[in-house]
Amino acid sequence: MLSKIIKYYSQEYKLFYRVLSIFNLFFLIFLFNPEHSRLVCQNNIFSFSNAFAEDESDFDDRTNIDSSSSSTSSSKKSADEEISQENTKLISSVKERFAVYRTAATPLGKNSLEVELMWRYFKTTGHYNYVGNFVPFTTDESYNETDGEFLLRYGLSRNFEMRGGINYRKNSSSITWSGAYAEDKSSAADKFRNDYSIINGSNSGLESALLGFKYALINKSIWNFAFDVYGKRSLFENTYLTDTSNPKVVDKIALGDERNEISFGMDIGANFFKNTLILSSEIFYSIPSKLSHEIRYDFESAYIPKIITNKIAFIAGIKGIKSLSTDDYSGVPGTKPKINTGPSYLYNSVNREYSQPFAGINLNITNSLQIKFRAARVLKGYSTDRGDEFLLSIVFRKAGISEKEEIIKKFKEYDIEAQVIKTSPAGSFVVVDKGITHDIEKGMRIDFYKFDYLGGNILLASGIVYESYAEKAIVKIVSLYKKTTIEVGTMARATSIDK
Repeated sequence: MLSKIIKYYSQEYKLFYRVLSIFNLFFLIFLFNPEHSRLVCQNNIFSFSNAFAEDESDFDDRTNIDSSSSSTSSSKKSADEEISQENTKLISSVKERFAVYRTAATPLGKNSLEVELMWRYFKTTGHYNYVGNFVPFTTDESYNETDGEFLLRYGLSRNFEMRGGINYRKNSSSITWSGAYAEDKSSAADKFRNDYSIINGSNSGLESALLGFKYALINKSIWNFAFDVYGKRSLFENTYLTDTSNPKVVDKIALGDERNEISFGMDIGANFFKNTLILSSEIFYSIPSKLSHEIRYDFESAYIPKIITNKIAFIAGIKGIKSLSTDDYSGVPGTKPKINTGPSYLYNSVNREYSQPFAGINLNITNSLQIKFRAARVLKGYSTDRGDEFLLSIVFRKAGISEKEEIIKKFKEYDIEAQVIKTSPAGSFVVVDKGITHDIEKGMRIDFYKFDYLGGNILLASGIVYESYAEKAIVKIVSLYKKTTIEVGTMARATSIDK
């Protein structure tokens, strides 16, 4: 079924790209729409806007706060309701870190860990020569590339992630050419391919190692932008052939392109309709040795059904390479030093390019176990192979600590507890029932929590001790974490300066 769908799109290639162009146009319009940007900002306003704001009326009355300045409101929700809502938000936070689909620009999060085991299979059906003409394989020709990759990702902080991996590859081919030189040498560009290929060949071993870093420049609920860089190094050496070489002596075909590579680029992600529709893109500038500089791209979208939220995601997109034509042999591809690639054009290419639509699914088996599947086909290219690709990944995940949990966790380090006994009319200053005799000193940081005896702790605000007396202290509120005011009876926690 998939083969028929891809065949249909390959026949309607121009229509496919027109539709894709319209999709990209919509994406750009949405990205740069000022009205949408305004709404996004409104939806992501955080309560820090009042931090360090000076209230003149509070300043004048800070030493004369009396009991008539209570900020208690009958319209406020009960403590139990607030705690219940906060627990729900924490559950949502866990779901976000175990999301069935995460954009390329979304980092793992602090102390989060992912281990991915990936199997990839590519079956060549023919090749595109240096001018983009497709040459199909005969019935006796074949070429298969199989990869097994181990990839580890770790969140160093909320916005900073590193990854490393190693890839094992096995290549195999068969070819009908029986001599060192093929009978048909109609194309000078194809001559060295035909001259140096054996009847049957295979090779396997460690192909490459990878190390990369990702830093989220913008990490919001809707838009995500990240800077991404990685390096890749080959773990093998190719044997280069000469005009006097006997191909039959070379019993192994090439394992890949022997090169060192550095790539850097930008990841962009967007979440719409409450994470039901997600768009993700990656654009890299790659500098591989012995090959042309390239632009690598990957544009994809994911649909997550609301009925089974966070269990399955349907993914479709297109990826590929655009050559910058910097290969040293751009004008004379037939003179490039030769390696044994069998009938394939995957390696030792000259200004390679390709476009590869794909589709797949992500499936969450449990929070810590995910399975990914992709199917793709190369539809157009230069100096590369046409073929079908299948990818299967098993991902093991361990969540770290979210920003919210990290803040709440700090209460375990406190050694001073007090209660709010008075508040100012505007809520910028409060009085707590402990002072110098309890090691509360001027300039000390105080955190305010909504607390119940069932273990609920909700961080509401933070302040600085403005004045400290023997049995009480005046605290100026400098940061609000919830859209609420500090009430009489609110729990205050602090850590003594000499601790």
